[in-house]
Amino acid sequence: MGKSVYDVPSNISVAYHRVTWNTRVEGITSFHDPEVNLVCKFDRFPDQSFYYGVTWYVDDKEVLTDQTVSSNSSDLALLTGSHLFANGKKANSMIHCIVGAKISKTDVPCFTAGSSLFFAGIKVLNSTLRIPRGGRQDVMLQFTIPFINQNIVRQGTSRIVQNPLYISLGVHGGSLACDDLNKKACDYTVSAFTKHETYRYETDDWKVIHSIPIYNKDNGVYEVNDKHITLRLETGFTESPGSKIFQYLTLPDIQVYIEDADSAWKGAMCASHTDPHMMTFDKKTYECQLDGTYILYRNHRFKQEVQERHHLCHPDRSYPRCSCAVAVSSGKDVFIVDICNKQPIIHFPSCGDGVLKVIKTNDKYYKVTMPTGTLVEIKFVQWPYHDDWQLNVEIFPSPSDVGTSLGLCGILDGNYRNDFTRSDGTVDNPDHYHYHNPPNQFSDSWRVKDHQLNLFDYHYYNNLRSISEVLDYVCTCKTEYDRFGNLIRKDIECNYGTHQNCKFVVGKQYFCIINPEGQLRRKRDVRHLNSLFSNSQTEVELDLVITGDENFTRIHIEAALEQCSVFVVFNTTFQQAEPDITYTIETFCQNNCSGHGICNAGNCTCNDGYAGSDCSFDLLGPPTISHISDFGFCDKSKEACDEITLFGKYFIENMNTNCFMTRHTLREDRTFVSEVDYVVGLEERTLFEGFCPLEYDTTNHWVTEFSFNISNDGSRFTENFQVYTYQSLCQEYRNDTGNITFVFKDGYCFINNSCVADGSTNTHNKCDICNTSRSTHEWSYNEGHCLISGVCYKSGEINGTNPCSICDPSLDKTTWSPNTGRFLSQTYKRIVAYHRSVFS
Repeated sequence: MGKSVYDVPSNISVAYHRVTWNTRVEGITSFHDPEVNLVCKFDRFPDQSFYYGVTWYVDDKEVLTDQTVSSNSSDLALLTGSHLFANGKKANSMIHCIVGAKISKTDVPCFTAGSSLFFAGIKVLNSTLRIPRGGRQDVMLQFTIPFINQNIVRQGTSRIVQNPLYISLGVHGGSLACDDLNKKACDYTVSAFTKHETYRYETDDWKVIHSIPIYNKDNGVYEVNDKHITLRLETGFTESPGSKIFQYLTLPDIQVYIEDADSAWKGAMCASHTDPHMMTFDKKTYECQLDGTYILYRNHRFKQEVQERHHLCHPDRSYPRCSCAVAVSSGKDVFIVDICNKQPIIHFPSCGDGVLKVIKTNDKYYKVTMPTGTLVEIKFVQWPYHDDWQLNVEIFPSPSDVGTSLGLCGILDGNYRNDFTRSDGTVDNPDHYHYHNPPNQFSDSWRVKDHQLNLFDYHYYNNLRSISEVLDYVCTCKTEYDRFGNLIRKDIECNYGTHQNCKFVVGKQYFCIINPEGQLRRKRDVRHLNSLFSNSQTEVELDLVITGDENFTRIHIEAALEQCSVFVVFNTTFQQAEPDITYTIETFCQNNCSGHGICNAGNCTCNDGYAGSDCSFDLLGPPTISHISDFGFCDKSKEACDEITLFGKYFIENMNTNCFMTRHTLREDRTFVSEVDYVVGLEERTLFEGFCPLEYDTTNHWVTEFSFNISNDGSRFTENFQVYTYQSLCQEYRNDTGNITFVFKDGYCFINNSCVADGSTNTHNKCDICNTSRSTHEWSYNEGHCLISGVCYKSGEINGTNPCSICDPSLDKTTWSPNTGRFLSQTYKRIVAYHRSVFS
């Protein structure tokens, strides 16, 4: 058995090293082919006799195994572009190396350490561009490894032929989706250095930042459709082997936002307020006192939707209705807040696209931003009693909603008369309806019927279509010629209106006009704020008529204040014109801290015994736990099991709740291996969900049992809960009237706290195998192998330094055996190949 080096090298990193050249001559022509070299850097140990084994990974794929270098600092571990290309990899990959020290060249390091990830390719330095209408911004690119390309030299001439790298516009699904004949003229080019300029690859010359100008032409003929466009850049064909790693790369998408000064649409809002009082985008108010699930907002073109569910605000009362659940979808993403039942939940039941951005502003306030910029705000309100929660929903549209929104929010186009458009296209006259005569036929047309897409039913999620089908709008190329036909200008142009050659549908246009700066704008903006209070005052009066409950007054005043806050945040001109009003609105405290705290610059400092963003929660006891995740069983074969989730009420920010944990590590017979107590902070996710982190013991054991309770003050506790973490791959749990046991499954070993299937080998040593007929808790010897100096060899494998020595486990399993001819016929080709490689 060979000796091992237990320490691992430090300061391991991957970096660009240099460019090398291979030259071949064909007649009078010389072909100089370059190669990019990366180096795995690390600090070597003082012991000069050590060797180092280096393994390279590209995007987690092993591409070069056990590259051995000596202790001499000039002996470098290099990875070339050819290594990448030979393994199906190219630039724009993440690369890292694993290094371990060893006694001899042929050893395999027992202990290794890895570098951080190195991105080798072309970086997009600004993935988001905000271009003023008619203006310009630059996309900035930088290479982390130099672009190289073959250069060709003919004797007797000074001309060097070397083609650049072409970077062109691309469209999702292929660069020919946009049939632009002038596209090639707009390609951006990156030149490489010649062989005579090799020294420049050793400087920062190749690291220059490349700027590609992006223009928006405002010539008055475009129909403004969308202010969010996706620009995609792709590299073209390359000639030489060394440059193939840069061929046909797709760079990360660049999001382009066209900023239009005329933005009055930002003043629009659709609302559904308890109980529910409705308001369309075009500010038509009405009542919807109906049960069921409704489509509040739909933008079919951009595949996004908001549904809400109505029920009786309180089961003891026959009137009114409240919203108890909201579902927001964009593409294949769905976010839900559901408090209709006794087990409320706030979660993502579907994350197919990863485009919804949800911000939890505080305990009772969520902001959901769709990829088009449409904002959905979901707020918790309490009525009619302290523990009865209802939801207020507000939707702030984006330009993409103009002329395309449907549902109870109506059509956003500045004309309230078409807001009561039913799902079948029939339009009801809004002037015919009022508080005592609600538009129930219109509302009922947007009720989610059986077999229609119901965002609260996961069975329908397979029918959701990806947002990628509609988000890949790209910038186009425009060229300009003089009267002689010469190209004088070529620009990339991001047009957010109709593109003649691109295949996407343009929606109905809506033009936003803002009054000029100064007094007219101030009156309009202040008038808008006043209208928000006016709407809320009307809602309060209606609620008093319905319920006689003055608590609704507070709910709708809070709604008006929050609407003002959003309006002010969106309107920077108003902020500049009215700084005092802005400060007052932005620094109000939610619910005025519920009378249990002090408001300071928008934040509540709660009195002792109270907590939450508005100090509305008392701390007389810990949260009430209704249940824990997976009934207290966590399968480490399927997940990390680094936490246990608790459900109940209420999990509040800054509540200082602790989990008092007792960890038992158990043997198969349920006897204790160890018992440890520890305290860890409870972490809240939502009002109804929190979790306790789980900490583990690394000693050998069968399963882990956690027993815990939680407390705010260390004196008042919840009941005790138990959690078992196990591995279903080889362990089966059984519950015999409360007696929990875990039975070993046939066909597995349990080694080092992990399940190993019968016949599987040790990933670190192929000479170890799980052989259940010999042992179920230790590695068995893998027949037909030799373990020599810490390295495992197959039977018949020759010694790399002495072809006359072989692995012959029938003679000796721990040392090389003489090659007596038994394996010569099998290894002849290997020996010949070995000698050829040595002498070459």
